[in-house]
Amino acid sequence: MDWNLRDMLEALHIRYLVTDARKLPLNPESLDLIVSNNTFEHIYPNILAEILAEFKRLLRPGGMMSHFIDMSDHFAHLDTGITIYNFLRFSEKNWGWIDNSIQPQNRWRISHYRHLYKNWAFRFPKKRTARATSLSSEASRSIRILRTCRRAKLRSVTVTSSVSDLVIE
Repeated sequence: MDWNLRDMLEALHIRYLVTDARKLPLNPESLDLIVSNNTFEHIYPNILAEILAEFKRLLRPGGMMSHFIDMSDHFAHLDTGITIYNFLRFSEKNWGWIDNSIQPQNRWRISHYRHLYKNWAFRFPKKRTARATSLSSEASRSIRILRTCRRAKLRSVTVTSSVSDLVIE
């Protein structure tokens, strides 16, 4: 049998949509699972809050979400002269000059995402997964980051990626 993408998605009962995630053309409580991969870090916080509100509307009670978030400076993937924390050294004003609409980075840390999830009453069904680069206190002092980040718990600031599995009740 010669399968094309449309046939495969139909066989798996998957409806592929390219639309604004804040206003999906779906009925309330019509989804069991929502998944994203390397997406949330590119969404501005006010828009992400609206998207989570829409996800909450769409998930059935007991429905799950799973989101992988890359919290590293994406410019460091191409520029070996900077660290994965480089974007944390810029003020909001200066970051506004560097960030771009083609591949925006919201610079949120794990604590921001957890706070947002908690505000929307999503719960974590199991232990949260977060990876952090191990930094000695000496190394952490050598990385230039904003004072506001320095006041936060080092563990929260140094997390570079997270898989958040969430349940709606």
